[in-house]
Amino acid sequence: MEFLGADTEQVMGHARALRDCDERITALHEALGPAIARATWTGPDADAFREAWQACGERIVEVTGMLGSGAEHMAREAA
Repeated sequence: MEFLGADTEQVMGHARALRDCDERITALHEALGPAIARATWTGPDADAFREAWQACGERIVEVTGMLGSGAEHMAREAA
């Protein structure tokens, strides 16, 4: 006998975990961005760090979007 499919509760649990990660990472990003902007650090190293943070922040937004989309997709598939 062959079993095809997934345990609905486990899929929903994974969807919740993805959503929770999305929310935690988003909250950290939203807290760090203003803190970095307010820092009184100046000079070329500070400028380089802020540029790196900007690039990293763009990637964080992409990744959290993927986590949220994945969570929604899994929840739909489990329903």
